[in-house]
Amino acid sequence: MNCLKSCMLFYLAATSMLVAGCGTSETTVIQPQTYELNEQEQANRERAEKALAEQQQ
Repeated sequence: MNCLKSCMLFYLAATSMLVAGCGTSETTVIQPQTYELNEQEQANRERAEKALAEQQQ
């Protein structure tokens, strides 16, 4: 039950922050500056790019 309370408080805090930002005309994009793809993610990206290039030809 205690976890449920904590989860609900987190949900309410998160949604209230989202709603507070809805009225702004400025779009905020959050991108991690230090994120690097691991080998599997890089292989998946390269395979997807290759498939897209072949499809567009």
